[in-house]
Amino acid sequence: MRLGIIGDGAIGQYVREKALERGHDIRALLLRPEHLPGRAKEPSGTVCVATVTELPDDIDLMIDCAGH
Repeated sequence: MRLGIIGDGAIGQYVREKALERGHDIRALLLRPEHLPGRAKEPSGTVCVATVTELPDDIDLMIDCAGH
């Protein structure tokens, strides 16, 4: 399954790790704009974006792991 994750804190990183272990493809991380510098694309090919309009069209499921 092609996933997108909102947030990259402790919960987001855990969800990402477990999803990859189970063979899912993490297509995008939706992050705050101030967290984007230097992270346009992760080594795994995951795209980092700051707005919903920038998300790839082929994501099957978004998982909200953002903080309060």
